[in-house]
Amino acid sequence: MCASLYEQYELKARPCIDLMRALGVEKDLALPTIAVIGDQSSGRARCWRRCPESRCLNIDRKIAGPVGISDKLISLEVTSADVPDLTLIDLPGIVRVPMKGQPEDIGEQSKRLIRNVIEKQGTIILVVVPCNVDISTTEALKMAQEVDPNGERTLGILTKPDLVDKGAEEDVISIINNDIIYLAKGYMIVKCRGQQKIQDRVALYKATETEEDFFENHPQFRFNKSIEKELREYEKKYRGREIPCFLNYKTFEVILKDQLEKLEEPSINKLKEISGVIRNEFIQLAQYSFPGFPNLLKSAKNKIENIKQVKESEAESILRTQFKMELMISTQDSIYKEALYKISTKRLADQVPLVIRYMVVQESAKQLEREMLQLIQGNVNFDELLKEDHDISSKKNNLKSRQKWLRDAAKRR
Repeated sequence: MCASLYEQYELKARPCIDLMRALGVEKDLALPTIAVIGDQSSGRARCWRRCPESRCLNIDRKIAGPVGISDKLISLEVTSADVPDLTLIDLPGIVRVPMKGQPEDIGEQSKRLIRNVIEKQGTIILVVVPCNVDISTTEALKMAQEVDPNGERTLGILTKPDLVDKGAEEDVISIINNDIIYLAKGYMIVKCRGQQKIQDRVALYKATETEEDFFENHPQFRFNKSIEKELREYEKKYRGREIPCFLNYKTFEVILKDQLEKLEEPSINKLKEISGVIRNEFIQLAQYSFPGFPNLLKSAKNKIENIKQVKESEAESILRTQFKMELMISTQDSIYKEALYKISTKRLADQVPLVIRYMVVQESAKQLEREMLQLIQGNVNFDELLKEDHDISSKKNNLKSRQKWLRDAAKRR
């Protein structure tokens, strides 16, 4: 199916798009593009260099001068069977303070140029924000919100995670989870090459390995390896030349459901294991409380076993319903994919123990207490219920006889 759809795109849709671009239709009709924006020193340029098909040109200074900004487009076309079919626009960083020789309105020039590009409804906005700054103060994100107030075509790219102060990692996690400033496309976090590595011409694949090691070993930022592995395998097998890292949501939903389904049976098994432990504890308590009363102990054990089966069944039903709800993937589908898994698993990690504690421990104890009281208050044969064990009864009668003998002997003195 995927291959068929891609072939149809190649045969019918792509030639039309290529023709419109060749005819310059994009001047009147906004074709889909991706624009990269960010404040100065946000890591925007380094994110751009992550693309292996990009080429750094040194002709910008010839057009704009060493310190100026020009709205003339520098167009670079890369043709290859191994590159995605995209239009990328690299915009200058937003200037806050003019450098020596720059015009005083250089900041407004950069903003005007950026605004002219990102205000087009067909433009996906990649907003680059460093992890070590207050996201609410970034000018680039503010501009994106002005033209895309609902965040429907804005994706946040968080850079420089290695510069986050110790203890501030949870703030970054909150941003990734879309808890601070909501973006429908969510956020991604990357670790790019530092300036020294760029100057040393460290290969992109080496930098990618370093990035993977950083996230795999970071206590707060590490990815879920099983999901990442499945996503990569799926992308390698099925994906055409769409935007890298923009996995179709339905595809991710299938993978996420598979991961959550793997948690269901272990949760049920743990429920049954704990239910058995609680049953044994109740039986030990009954044995301790009713020594020498086999009929009463037998009644208590029967009630404990019945309560175990009922409460265990009710708890299992609740847990399976919870898993069915989680498989609906009720969180907004635009949230960063890793956050989706964390939200679901955290909810389950809270809910599963809570259900077990409430149904198997608390409710079972209350039900046993009620039924034991009903047993005593009901129409029962107390003599039969409190009938002692034969050995104990014999010992008791023997002790009573000896006690009587001692009393009689004391009177005869």
